Amino acid sequence: MTKKKHGPKYQRVVDALRRDIAMQVYLPGERLPSENELVERFDVSLITARRAYSELTAAGEVYRIKGKGSFVALMRPQGEAPAAGARLVSFVMMDYHEADESILEIILGAQKALSRANYQMTILSSKSADSEQAVLERCLSGGISGVLIFSTNPDDSVDTARRLTQNRIPVVFIDRSPTRQPCSAVATNNYDGGYRLAEHLTDLGHRRILFAGDRSHINTEIERHKGYRDCLNNLGLYDPDLSIFNAYQNDDRLKDHLINRRASAVCCVNDRLAIWLMDRLQEMGLKVPQDIAITGFDDLALARRYGLTTMRQDFSRMGSQAAEMVLEWLHRPDRQGNLAVSLPAELLVRESSGLKRA
Repeated sequence: MTKKKHGPKYQRVVDALRRDIAMQVYLPGERLPSENELVERFDVSLITARRAYSELTAAGEVYRIKGKGSFVALMRPQGEAPAAGARLVSFVMMDYHEADESILEIILGAQKALSRANYQMTILSSKSADSEQAVLERCLSGGISGVLIFSTNPDDSVDTARRLTQNRIPVVFIDRSPTRQPCSAVATNNYDGGYRLAEHLTDLGHRRILFAGDRSHINTEIERHKGYRDCLNNLGLYDPDLSIFNAYQNDDRLKDHLINRRASAVCCVNDRLAIWLMDRLQEMGLKVPQDIAITGFDDLALARRYGLTTMRQDFSRMGSQAAEMVLEWLHRPDRQGNLAVSLPAELLVRESSGLKRA
């Protein structure tokens, strides 16, 4: 009698999860069981459970967010066209597998709004040298009703986006948008957020406030810096030498400003940069907020753990608003012009900005 051959243990887990996803036990964007839960369910080792998720992630069927878990992806393989007449909206972004919690909330917000209107959403992404423009070009091949885009560099993609709209495929930029020509977009009021953070620090008595940015070509960062600059200009406090973009690459300059106390507070362009800086300050022997006050922008989960004063963005609403704009355009094909929606942000004061200075 021939002994039945079994595949590797991880494959059994992979196959079961694929069946669950196909049967919509877990919907796109929904969190999958943890590795420990897989261990218990399938009676396998933690290494086996981890290998199963690695296989699914490599295949583009699952994406993982550090500290959050594994989630179902809905990604059409490159080159595969959707069915004719499909009620399908594409969410275009780069580095999908490295998505953080803010991107996940945007995706889920958009997906819920589209589902209510009986539209499906697919993620188009690329981990290769395939450019964002090439990904957008695939949306012209037919079957796509509309496009939502979280762009790496909006100015590089705006021409292709215009071609899509000329082909009656509505395009809405999310969070960041082109600077060289108008387009439909949804974003937080970044200028107001930057202004209010700088104002909060001046109200606490700070007069030398540094701005730390990351990518100077992204309009969200440009707007946050403008708000910071205008607030300080109004008070006669703005010093252009205290604006440092590409902060990760300009670590030495940033360190020099802070060690030599040229600034008593730092407005960071986002929470990730603020948390990185708080860790660097600790390594330098400086205390937050006693020596240096810090603010961020986003309100990520880690910001709450670090006690970071920040501006809270409603990422879910950002996604749903963008989806509703696409739907309105589809229902009113005679609609003309572009629509830019600016969402309010909420100032959350925590320990990192400290108390009012004497």
